[in-house]
Amino acid sequence: MERLTENTTTKNKLNMWNRRNIVLLLISAVLFSCQTQQKLTKHKNHENFDEFSKKFYADSNFQLSRINFPLKGLHNIEVPITSTNILGDSMITGWKKSDWKQLKNGYFPNNESSIVINNTTYHRNVQRTTKSVTIKTYIEDSGFSVTEKYTLKNGKWYLTYFSSMNY
Repeated sequence: MERLTENTTTKNKLNMWNRRNIVLLLISAVLFSCQTQQKLTKHKNHENFDEFSKKFYADSNFQLSRINFPLKGLHNIEVPITSTNILGDSMITGWKKSDWKQLKNGYFPNNESSIVINNTTYHRNVQRTTKSVTIKTYIEDSGFSVTEKYTLKNGKWYLTYFSSMNY
């Protein structure tokens, strides 16, 4: 009788242990599922870059709303050649709102990687990650290049760097 009670007690302990582990496993699965769903929801809630880009290039007010000035970057401007400025241009760091001219995307309407305009070939390189897009447009061996960097912040895309060089 004592042995029967001992076996029953052992079986009861095993059953309780199995039930507890099954409950813990189910709770873990539910929590993992919720976390995965939250990550997917966060990912789905951010703007699509291609849709943002179309609006950004088409709407000047929207474009200005998605740039935090002063904007980081470089650009050169022509200045008169003098004894102190032999090169005839000056390097400027950053962009103020007053310096900004609306960006247009008319040259690469179908996101081509290169296009010929007036016998000049322009190349375009786009690098995408989940949180940034960098677009570099250039003419090989010419000194002309434009670099745009967009960053995802709180689910919205912003232009965070713009460089326009022409030597």
